[in-house]
This record gives sequence, structure tokens and C-alpha cells, in this order.
Amino acid sequence: MPLDQDHFALGVAAQRAGDVAAAEAHYLRVLETDATVHGCWTNLGLLLLRSGRFSAAAAALEQAVALAPDDPVPLCYLGETLLELLEHDAARSALERVLTLSPDMARAHMLLGRVLDDTGRYAEALEHLEAALHADKGLDDARWPRILALFRLGRWKEAFADYEERFQRRDCKPVDYPQPVWDGSPLEGRTILLHHEQGLGDTIMCCRYATPVAERGGRVLLGCQPALAEVAATAPGVDEVVLPGRKFRADCRAPLMSLPAILGLDKEDIPAPRSYLSVPPGAVSPVVRPRGAKLAVGIVWAGNPRHTNDRYRSAPLELFLDLARLPGVVLYGLQHGSRASDIEVKGAGALIRPLGGAVGPFPAKAAALADLDLLITVDTCEAHLAGALGRPVWMLLPFRCDWRWTPGSPDTVWYPSMRVFQQTRPGRWEDVFLAVRRELATL
Repeated sequence: MPLDQDHFALGVAAQRAGDVAAAEAHYLRVLETDATVHGCWTNLGLLLLRSGRFSAAAAALEQAVALAPDDPVPLCYLGETLLELLEHDAARSALERVLTLSPDMARAHMLLGRVLDDTGRYAEALEHLEAALHADKGLDDARWPRILALFRLGRWKEAFADYEERFQRRDCKPVDYPQPVWDGSPLEGRTILLHHEQGLGDTIMCCRYATPVAERGGRVLLGCQPALAEVAATAPGVDEVVLPGRKFRADCRAPLMSLPAILGLDKEDIPAPRSYLSVPPGAVSPVVRPRGAKLAVGIVWAGNPRHTNDRYRSAPLELFLDLARLPGVVLYGLQHGSRASDIEVKGAGALIRPLGGAVGPFPAKAAALADLDLLITVDTCEAHLAGALGRPVWMLLPFRCDWRWTPGSPDTVWYPSMRVFQQTRPGRWEDVFLAVRRELATL
């Protein structure tokens, strides 16, 4: 076997075994002597793609496509890489070309569905995602994007019916309880545990369901994160808050995010009282208004950096600073975590009063929100808390927003006191802040 073929075979074996460094070394040895081996470029591109080196992957895959323009495989990988690089037009073009070469390639349909979903073409996205599942019922990568497309098209009852798919994802593992999952039938005095499963914002959003569950005739226990215990205890319908590790007795249970399906709710049926949480007794607000303050505005500019959508939803602090130029507006930073230091790093200490440390516990955060005139925030748990308290909140959304928000709408079915400002173009926060500044000036 010639040397280059030997290294190619060794590279394939190493790649299959998950040895990225060895596979890459063997492919490079092949390409040093023969840069026309399109299969080597393809495998190297895939290796780079799967290891997150997207720019290098795109370059390698473009070499493969140039050498074998009618081979749909490297072209499909190139489309996926371009999607990761947020080059949506080029990704769509590549994937459409794949489907002219191989109309039933399930992965190409799935990837094109994701591209179309990212660019707001939700009906077309759903068509391709369903085509992917028709071609390959076992293609798990298409199931979750299909559910998100249903949500974005307003077909929430269908989406909630399939929402149990979330437990197949790495970022949402099911909580193991011995009690059977409630089927929605009358409780007739039985005790039910409603338990959290995802982030703080999801728990806050779903506290609303304690009321309709209690109306089924049972005693409601709410299992939530310890940080939320005091605030969650104020939710109507909650008889007792249960913290992780504490003993309790219950006859059945329900994951909080499964309740819309169990209760048979569609988008129009979501219970949305003006407020359903309260400031816990004894909570003290750290907000101090200086002389001359006309409008006290809380701001949050970044979410959890571990969130899969954080690169889209968080915004630069610098854009908020323009709001501080409005006469009488005083900004209070409710940001917590590592991004709270942005105030100091950007030299904004005189423009933003940092409350991050003072409002770490949720009771103090709730008290602060009750004292502020307005919260302006990206998609974070603070947005949910303000909405659940019935406080005025302006939420700033990326172009590709989370499934629960209606794309292009200034309102949301979840919180009557919330107003939404959404990007009209991917990545363009500047237009959002121009609209926010204009509206803030009218207040």
C-alpha cells in the first residue's frame, strides 16, 4: 500500500476511534504529498467541524467540494459548518445544492430546516424537518428543531405534546422520582409534587400552573431550586415548597414544563394573571434613589454563559450606557455572575449603580424590582421574575429567540407587564437599543 493510502487508512481508523490528534496527523501526512485526495479533505473537514474549529473546517471542506463537486457528502458537511459560522445564505445555498444531488438525504433536510428556522422562515423550516424525519425516522437531530418550529408557528398544543423529547437532550436530564407522573385526572385530595427540571427562569414561569393544578382538588407541593424557595412560596396554589434532599410524601408528580401538555393547554390557554408572585415578607430592597432621579431603571445585559443560546441573547454593556445619557434616568445593574464586573471594566461606575451583590438572593431581587420603575433586560431569569411580579419589564430579544416568545410580536402571552424589543436582523442589537432609547425618552 502506498504511503499516502496507508496514512489515509490509519487516519480513518483513528477518527472512528475518537483519536482526533492522531487522525489529523495522518490526514496531514497524506495531503503533504497529494492535495487531490478529496476523501482526505472531507474527513479532515468533518474532524475539524466536530472539534469546533469551524473556519478551518470550512476551508478543508471547500477543497473537497472543489475536487468532487457532485459528491453530496462534503457539500453537506460544508453546509453544516457554514451554519455554525452563522453564514446562513451560503449554508442554504450549499444545502439546497445537496438536495438537488440527493433529494432524500435526511441530514441535508434537517440542516436546511435549521438554517431556515434561524432566518425566520419557520413554515419552510418545518417542511424540511418533517422531510428529514420521513426519510430517516431515527434522525434524532431533527426532532427537537421540529418542535421549536411548531412553537414559532404558534402551534403550541402540538409542540407541547412532543415536548417530552427534551429529556433526550444532554442539557435536560429527567429527574428521578418514584411517584407516577400525573395524567391530568382529578386529584381528589391526593398530594402532587410539581418539580423543577431546567433553569431558574423556567421554574418562575411555571409557578403559574400551581393554581390550575390545585383546582383539580389536590394538595400541591412545589419542588424548586433553593434560591427560589421564598419567592416561589408566594405563588397561589402552592401549599408547601420542597427543596432538594428534603423528605416529602406525594401520590403523584409532574415536571413543571410538562404541565401544559398534561393540562391540554394551547397558546391561548396559558394562564397569565397580572402577577402571581409577591415580594416575600421581610425582604429589603437595596435600591437608593439619588436626588434628581426621575426614572429608576434596572438593567441586565448577560445571561448564563453556559446556556446554548447565550452567544445570541447576551448584549454588550456599552449599548446600555447610551440610556444613561437621558436626563433623570438612573441605571441600576442587577447583573450577577462573572459579567457583573463589566461595570468596572468598562469604566461605568458613575453611570450604573451595581446591585448585583446586594440582590443575589431572590427575595432582595424581588424587593428591588418592586422599587424600580422599569427593568430592561436580555432573556434571563430576571425578566421572568419581573413579569411574574407584575412589574414593568422590557425584554431585549435576539433575532432567533427562545421558543416561548412569539417572533416579531411586542407582547407575550406569559406576562401582561412585559414588552418585547426584538432584533429585526441577526446580530443587530443597535436597532433594538435605538428603539428602547426612543421609548425610554417618552417616559
